[in-house]
Amino acid sequence: MKTLKNIFYFLAAASLVGFTSCSDDDATTSLKGAQIFFSTESPSTVEIEKGQSSVQLSIERMNATEAISVPLYSTDESGLFSMPTEVSFNAGETSAKVTVNFSFDALTTDVSYPLQITIGDTENTSPYGLSSYSFNIIYPAPYTSLGSAQYTEDLLTAVYGIGNDTFPIEIQQSDENPGVYRLKNLYNVNSPFFQLYSFSDGSGTTSDYYITIDCSDPEAVTIAKQPLGFTLEGMGELSLYSTAPGSFKDGVITFPKEGLSLVIPTISDNYPTNASGLFKVVLPGASDVAAPAVTVAYLGSFIDGSSATTNAVFSFTLNETATSYKFAVVEGNITKDEAALTVTAGKIVDGSLESTEGTASGNVLHPLTVSGTFTVVAVPFNAEGESGATAAASFIYSAEGAPELVKVQTGNYSVHVANAENGYDCALTLTAGDGANEFLLDGLFEFTDCPFVGVYDPVELSITFDGTIKGLESKGPMWGYGLAYTDESKSEMLAMLSNQRTDPCVVSVNEDGTLNAFTTSLQLIGFSTKDGSITGLYEQIEANTTITKGAESGTTARIASRRVQLSTALRANF
Repeated sequence: MKTLKNIFYFLAAASLVGFTSCSDDDATTSLKGAQIFFSTESPSTVEIEKGQSSVQLSIERMNATEAISVPLYSTDESGLFSMPTEVSFNAGETSAKVTVNFSFDALTTDVSYPLQITIGDTENTSPYGLSSYSFNIIYPAPYTSLGSAQYTEDLLTAVYGIGNDTFPIEIQQSDENPGVYRLKNLYNVNSPFFQLYSFSDGSGTTSDYYITIDCSDPEAVTIAKQPLGFTLEGMGELSLYSTAPGSFKDGVITFPKEGLSLVIPTISDNYPTNASGLFKVVLPGASDVAAPAVTVAYLGSFIDGSSATTNAVFSFTLNETATSYKFAVVEGNITKDEAALTVTAGKIVDGSLESTEGTASGNVLHPLTVSGTFTVVAVPFNAEGESGATAAASFIYSAEGAPELVKVQTGNYSVHVANAENGYDCALTLTAGDGANEFLLDGLFEFTDCPFVGVYDPVELSITFDGTIKGLESKGPMWGYGLAYTDESKSEMLAMLSNQRTDPCVVSVNEDGTLNAFTTSLQLIGFSTKDGSITGLYEQIEANTTITKGAESGTTARIASRRVQLSTALRANF
């Protein structure tokens, strides 16, 4: 369009020149007045430099026969600019300059100041250009490009179930405040992100834009509310801001899980994101090598028949940078006592507490001859001998080898679901998962073949479901995500919420291993697929609702319907 406009302009000008070459008298008489105008190619934004106190603007005319002065009228919402009141041309001049004056110190960095200048003599304006010129003056904060940073995506994961991919993005550093950085064109349509994904109902910006991150305080990194550069169809452009302080360490910017929020104009001004806590910006030249880490779990007890020795069985898992670990077993449950954990880990590191060393992931037998409650504390190390974060797990132990843990009873259960029709008894099925303490709960709100993954805590006698669905682990917790359409029009979807948002769902366990109750609430809500607005609360399992053992599951009309809906919605990776 811009090129086309240029062509038209020059063709018009050329035709006039050709006409003049035939007859100068005809040229001057064919034009009415001086034909004064602003060029259509005048910039919409005028950027100034530090210390600058004026800008000059060009005004053109087609008829340069006589000297002329015409008045100019202007608008300045800020009142910070001294605007020109007239423009003057000498005879033979086709172009003149006018000056806009201002005090640089009075302007605010990165603020656009809108101005307008209008030619006040309509008898001397021209159809070849603009009689009124609107533009902005801005002092953009000076930045220097540092090159390509490595960005790990965890923002649009709150809207789409996309992966936490890492891709390069240009990062710039403020010349005036070196602690401030900005990402250029993160969700531009030509960015590496859009080379990975395409969206049927969302689009990135087509122009240059920036996301600014303030790392002035490395322990309290912030992102002020600003456009994300991504627009949802029918919902408007998303904005991003931080709700919890981030960290800037060794050239790596991170934020805690759900420490960032999105503004989705038609839905929410505080929609939590960074759902996995994986948002990360690694500056050029910085190392993103993970710190050594280890996880530990108690698997049970084992009696060595040949020696009659009783042992606690632990499972250790090292990450890619950990080459070894040391662990010790202490009395009591100190997993929630940060001070005690710190002291214990320190003694393991300096050797003042007897510990056992391991060099690979796997199960370990640890002799333990006393019954009681204990905590296993583990510290990982890398190849250079540097220690990582402490891991701990508490357990109840019987030196006699008796079943020291309450074993969860799998099978059929039932829970009462409240709805507008006084509710119904919902059949649930609990089965063992892949891990030692993993269980699958199927049948919530009569969505069958939709098993949620939970982890059993034998100390707390509870199973915690974070919203992960078996077979869809890569999508992460699914609380609040669409599970099924309500009808063939696909205008409304059903979703589950835990505690009215995305908190884990917790089920307590009786001493005999049967399920006891939902200690938290669950809701089945509807939301519009057009604009994301909540359409209603349809069903609810209230907090502290008792769970009954032994109910048989059957195929109701509701189950059949929701099973079909799952096949067309959830299994299609909505």
